[in-house]
Amino acid sequence: RFSRSCQAREAATIYSPFAARLVTIHVDRGASVEPGDVLITLESPELKARARSLEYDKQQIQTRINRRVAMPDDLKQLQALYQRLRELESELSGVAAQLELLQVRSPIAGMVTDRYRDIHPGRWVKPDTQLLFVANVAQPELMAMMHERHLERVGDESRALFVPDNAELTSMSVEVDTIYQVNDDQLGFDYLASVFGGDIAVVADEQGGYAPIDAVYRVRFHALSPENNLYKGVADHIHGAVRGAVLIEASAESVAGRIYRALARVLLRESGF
Repeated sequence: RFSRSCQAREAATIYSPFAARLVTIHVDRGASVEPGDVLITLESPELKARARSLEYDKQQIQTRINRRVAMPDDLKQLQALYQRLRELESELSGVAAQLELLQVRSPIAGMVTDRYRDIHPGRWVKPDTQLLFVANVAQPELMAMMHERHLERVGDESRALFVPDNAELTSMSVEVDTIYQVNDDQLGFDYLASVFGGDIAVVADEQGGYAPIDAVYRVRFHALSPENNLYKGVADHIHGAVRGAVLIEASAESVAGRIYRALARVLLRESGF
């Protein structure tokens, strides 16, 4: 049994690109989306006014250029007008790009798993306002922290069962994909730490993180079948990592074998290997 977490491998929090008013929310929680799909439409009266002003100035300059072409004697003035026209076109292009960002699109394929509170049409939002959360639930990230004493007993392709702490979620059959043969000095998954209710005993380190008291190793898993998805029907749980435990098939070991391995580890450490 190992402490383990499961979360979407690919996910994105959707923000407002800048201060704007929310006009339309095009998707609901649970909706499937593709990259580029419009999720939310915003509007910025300030940007619209800026675009109208620039377009008006551009038309005025173009009119003056047309008149100057009929009187080519003032070449210096004509060159200045052309320069100003290029500047206005460049500014208009920049404003048009900003207006396009008001159509907030999904950067990934996945499912809309969360819609943040108080997000509704008519509300003004800031650039750092979180709007939606999109996750690729078909590719969950399955990662466990394994104690050193189990390292010799688990190999690649070992079968396991992930049992979520949340009883509303279904268990998932998985298989070992990678065992990282490096002891983690930092936990990396705070929600597995004992100080947050997890099973791994930790101490705070100087960097503000948490270091495991005992040696632990990361193990990556993959689901055995695409349809084996613990997220089905519970999209609101996908936003955060799902904490649980892994029940894994491992080779049996005698008491003498465990003592030998423990002694071997101590000797290896003390001898500097």
